[in-house]
Amino acid sequence: MDDISELIINGKTSYLAAVGNKNEMARKTISLLSNEQKYLEMRNAYVNKAHLNFSSDQITSHNEGIYNRVLETNRGASPGEKLQRNVIHS
Repeated sequence: MDDISELIINGKTSYLAAVGNKNEMARKTISLLSNEQKYLEMRNAYVNKAHLNFSSDQITSHNEGIYNRVLETNRGASPGEKLQRNVIHS
């Protein structure tokens, strides 16, 4: 998982509306606030997805992969080459 936006699944973990469509978002928000069962289902789905995809083990593994790729890319390179390679790959 790359970022928190991946947690949003329209109708499952949250609601989405077209950019600028305040009426649609208001309608969906009111609907959710007036339906406690749906609110609890969506909240639980969001929290569960966050725990599964953003656990400390997942984040550690993801970061280790990045570090290993940087180290592999820079093996045997001069400091200047390392800087240039990392800036280009960022």
